[in-house]
Amino acid sequence: MATGKYTWFLAMVVVTGFFSEGVSGRTTYYVTTILHSPYLVSKQPMKGYIPDLLDEISGILNVSLVLNHVADGRFGSKDSQGNWNGMMGDLVANRSDIAAAALTLTVERSKAVHFSHPFEEVGLRILVKKPSLDILSKLVNDDTGFFFRPLTSGVWISVIVSLVVVGIVIYVIGRYSPLQGDQTEGGVLWALCITCGIASLQGMRHLPVAFSARVLVSTALLFTLILVSMYSATLVSFVSTSSSSGNDLPFSTFRDLAMQTEYQYGTVGAGSTYQFFKQSNGDTERRIAAYLTANPANVMVSTTKGVDRVKQGKYAFIMESASAYYISATSCDLMVVGDSLRDRTYNFACRPNTNICDRLNIAILQLKMNGRMEELKSKWWSGKCGAYPRTQVGTSGGVADNSSNKGTPIDMKRFTIPLVLLVVGIVLSIVILLMEIYLPKVAGQLQSKRMTDDTQGFSGQMHA
Repeated sequence: MATGKYTWFLAMVVVTGFFSEGVSGRTTYYVTTILHSPYLVSKQPMKGYIPDLLDEISGILNVSLVLNHVADGRFGSKDSQGNWNGMMGDLVANRSDIAAAALTLTVERSKAVHFSHPFEEVGLRILVKKPSLDILSKLVNDDTGFFFRPLTSGVWISVIVSLVVVGIVIYVIGRYSPLQGDQTEGGVLWALCITCGIASLQGMRHLPVAFSARVLVSTALLFTLILVSMYSATLVSFVSTSSSSGNDLPFSTFRDLAMQTEYQYGTVGAGSTYQFFKQSNGDTERRIAAYLTANPANVMVSTTKGVDRVKQGKYAFIMESASAYYISATSCDLMVVGDSLRDRTYNFACRPNTNICDRLNIAILQLKMNGRMEELKSKWWSGKCGAYPRTQVGTSGGVADNSSNKGTPIDMKRFTIPLVLLVVGIVLSIVILLMEIYLPKVAGQLQSKRMTDDTQGFSGQMHA
């Protein structure tokens, strides 16, 4: 009897355990991927942006995602007999449930498998070696106006006028201030020397004695110090941005690249980028395609070969923006330029007889909304040469050219405070000068009047 009770109890525990496991157990999906930095940087262990992204997705969907590298190392294309290879072949043959990589959505692929919402937006960019950062080479080139760029014309005019006014006021003080007196040597020459000392932030041999002159000199020196500080900072900004933004290159867009002859350029021959130029009807694209056909030596067999060729100099490599920014983040002598061309997306692909892509859409949307996807992208698109914001890797890729980060010259609005400071100093020195001139006279007249009154009072007393 007791044995029967315990047997029934054990049976119930076993059934309940299996039932709860079936209800709360995680569904397992097999994911195929391919080695392609930074999406997958190593196979043993699986490491990269895609493994991190799939970890986040598995937690949101409460599923298990088993990641495997594709056997033939290909993204997937259809042969003449209609058979798919690569990751696409794994999906069609039901060897995998999901293909997670930098996989492009095409019409032909969409007929064979399902695609999720895009998790990545990319375009074509130009990878090139950075020009020389030697400042001397910049200052002696044809750009003769480089020294004048940090300040606008209005600021230059106001600076010159201000120094002229300061020199005139100093001359007037030296000429008419009774405190300066015989200390002034040469009048105009003395005022000119004082003004030059102020403009160059150098000491002056004969300091003014009058308090009005000292107030003006102190204010003018502070004005010059602020001016030099602002000018130096802006000059450095101009030098650095002109080097990093490719201003020394003969091209900044794909159209410029196709028109110039100084740099050779190319792309991977067997990739979709090469086919894009071959099939495009745009004038710039057709010109680039004709150049690639006429110069087969510039068409690389792989991205690695193209990057090595770029490092040798005088060669521009056309590639997808995401990979280009990752390479420039790890190779400090390389940079990315060019306007975005052929905008497209990367998506997850799913085998036809499953609804996993619908669930992936929910996870992708949630990761975008909570900012976690941006954090992962910033993590993997960073290197020893710096971190690249996500705005650089996306479709717009706006800051690639650094067009928004170019040195901005100092205009009158930014120069208002030091200019007002100098004007206040000039006005104050003039007021003090007038006090130096007229206060002794007023004091003398008062003293003379007092003495006169005292004399008349004494005379009146004597007369009385």
